[in-house]
Amino acid sequence: MPQIILISGNDPNHSEMLAKAVATHNQSSTLIDITGEAELRSASNFSCVEELNRRWPDLKQKVAPWLNLLKLEYLLSQQPPLLPGLEDCLRALFLIDQIKENMNNTIILLMPQPAQAQRFLMGIINTPELIEQIYNPLITRAEQLKEKLNSLEALFNFKIPQNISQLMPANLNSKLKEVSELLQDPSKCECYLHATNEKMAKKDITQFNLCGIQVKKLWLNYSLTSEELIKINQELSPSTILHANSSNEFESKKDIWLSEQLASETPVIFKEDSEGNSIASILLPCLDKKQLNVQRCGNKLQLSIGCLRRTYPLPSLFNELSPCGARLVDRRLEVRFR
Repeated sequence: MPQIILISGNDPNHSEMLAKAVATHNQSSTLIDITGEAELRSASNFSCVEELNRRWPDLKQKVAPWLNLLKLEYLLSQQPPLLPGLEDCLRALFLIDQIKENMNNTIILLMPQPAQAQRFLMGIINTPELIEQIYNPLITRAEQLKEKLNSLEALFNFKIPQNISQLMPANLNSKLKEVSELLQDPSKCECYLHATNEKMAKKDITQFNLCGIQVKKLWLNYSLTSEELIKINQELSPSTILHANSSNEFESKKDIWLSEQLASETPVIFKEDSEGNSIASILLPCLDKKQLNVQRCGNKLQLSIGCLRRTYPLPSLFNELSPCGARLVDRRLEVRFR
């Protein structure tokens, strides 16, 4: 598997500078702007419309029976519809193709806005689950109705699609899960974050961790005292922080900063405490516990901060247990069950 490096920042110019530095450090890397909004000269920009148009000839063959069923053949000659929720799926398919084409290279996904980066990550991570919740029951229902509908074919003069279950590639779900797991594997996916102030850096890192992405390297480009730098280093450890106030200072320090190798910290750990309680320990540095909502949903633990929501599958030994408290311990959220 390739090493995927995520780069995010509020300033597109600084994000591009950071991306170029990483690309130079990793000679065989590919630079991609996955959001398609930065308009960077050095990046290969992704366009949802172009990607959908490129895939439309293959998709059209699968969609045609359904459009015929609905008497909407004229849509085939129109521009493919960019439906809500389709953008992240197209980005996932694009990413799958890029990984296949660059198996031995580092793929750099440049995402200028942290909010866009988090939305993309959550979209990829949640897509397999959404397919199971929405698409699979729909297919089951369609199969049940097919026999009843067959008797109406002659009456309404249309042909029922015979291969309903084949409309979506059988291995798409497994591909999306593979990409989702890849993005959440600290050994295969690094996140480089550019931040303009301490408050935003902490917020962005917390939200990236909530998506399952561990921020390993952080570039801070504002004035910071040595005491403040020591404090933020302690809070964000093991992230490596580059404190550079200017482009020239960044250029002079970036090589050493990029070359530093960090040990990956396990995002989720299940253990027992001294009192026999089962613990789910989740890496969430700089978390504001007041904004966090924790609840159990079946065999999953759900955390939410604002519009961001993440579920964590629980081991079977947690099936008969109920959450009885949560606390922050050394940059990790510990949820106790008994």
